[in-house]
Amino acid sequence: MIIDAGYPNGIKGLEIVAPTREQDYVDMATMMAAYWADIGVEATVKPMEVTALTAYSRAGQHDVYMGNASNANPIRTFATNFLAGELANTAYYDNEYFIELLHEAEQTVDSAERNAILKELAVIGLDDVPYIPIAVEVFVATWWPWVKNYYGGMEASAWAPAYLMTYAWIDQDLKEEMGF
Repeated sequence: MIIDAGYPNGIKGLEIVAPTREQDYVDMATMMAAYWADIGVEATVKPMEVTALTAYSRAGQHDVYMGNASNANPIRTFATNFLAGELANTAYYDNEYFIELLHEAEQTVDSAERNAILKELAVIGLDDVPYIPIAVEVFVATWWPWVKNYYGGMEASAWAPAYLMTYAWIDQDLKEEMGF
């Protein structure tokens, strides 16, 4: 496919930028570079501190950006990663039909209709390949038995558990009974 796309000698000199805030990103970028080397794509990994990486990316200086996206709310995920001008749209993806469908999904009340639109958006996103999905992160939540009204949720509202904690409470009697 690379030869058919006009690169008879493979693709040389790609740079994969990866945030250093978590070693996983650098490791995944290194793994991806090794896999690509097997098919004629020469890539180097450039680990960067998040602030520098964001500035570098927003200036359009990266070839490949190693990152992740929330998958808790599909409408928010699509908007954040696929709309022009959004900070997380590191692929600079811009598809007018996609945007129209997304706005339609945002305004569709019927769940079945909205899910059909979201499915179409997912297919368009995968077909256009602005991003190469590698894996979905797995999170494990643990908490003490005396933490009540919390059930392991990881995201609420703005990609954080803060609002979930608003409704949690500490059973002080149980905590004391357990020796804490």
